[in-house]
Amino acid sequence: MTSSAPALDPARASRPPWHQRVASRCYGGFCLARNAAARGVVDFYNSNNLTFASSIAYYSLLSFFPFFLMLLTIFGRVLSSVNEQTLVDVVIRALPSHFDFVISRYSAHHWREVAAALREVRRVLKADGRVLLIDTAGGETALMDTHLQAVEILRDPSHIRDYSTHQWLTLFREAGFNAILRKQWPLPIEFASWIKRMRTSPERVAAIQAMWNAAPDEVRSFFDVRPDGSFTLQKIMIAATR
Repeated sequence: MTSSAPALDPARASRPPWHQRVASRCYGGFCLARNAAARGVVDFYNSNNLTFASSIAYYSLLSFFPFFLMLLTIFGRVLSSVNEQTLVDVVIRALPSHFDFVISRYSAHHWREVAAALREVRRVLKADGRVLLIDTAGGETALMDTHLQAVEILRDPSHIRDYSTHQWLTLFREAGFNAILRKQWPLPIEFASWIKRMRTSPERVAAIQAMWNAAPDEVRSFFDVRPDGSFTLQKIMIAATR
C-alpha cells in the first residue's frame, strides 16, 4: 500500500514567495503614505484657512509613521536573534537624554518595576528635563493601605500598587531626581461606573462591597464610603527634575 502526498492548494501554489509579498505590501503602504502626504501639502498650499490646512498637512505627514514602524519591525525581526536586541531597541538606546518632559497620568500603579522605570525616565531626559506624575495615592497607614490595595486589585487584576506620597518621593530621590508634591486632591468615585469601566465580574463586585461593609469605621470614614459603594480616593501630582 502506497501513500501519496496531499495535493497542494492551487491558490497557495500560485502565490508569489513571501519576500515578494512583503515587498509588495511595503511598496503599497509607502504609496498610500506618499499620496496622503502630497494631498495634505497641496491642500495646505491652496487653502485660505491656514489652521485647517496645517492640520491636514500634519496628519497627512503622520501617515508615513505606520510605514516606517512596519519597516523597523521587519528589520528588527530579521536582524535580531534570541540573545540580541531588536532594531527598535537599538534605535531607542541610541537616543539618550532626548526628552524635555515626561508625563505619567494614572499609569504608574500598573508598573511592575517602578524603580527601574524611574531610572529609565532619568536616562532619557535632557539635563534640564522635567517629570510630572499623577496617580492615586496609597494609604499612609497600613490599615488604610491594605483596604485600598485589596479593593483596587479586586476591581482590576492588572493593578500592582498605589504608592503613598512618601514612597513616591523616596523612589524619585533614589532614582536621582529632586521631587516635590505639587498637588493633592480628593476624587469622588461613583461605584457603578467605576466597576463598569473595567467590566469587573459580579463575584469581584460582591467581594469589594463585602470589604467596604466589613471595614472599620475609621476606614469607611477616611475613604468616605457611601451606601451604594461609592467612595473617595486621594490623587497626587509629583513634580521632579534631574
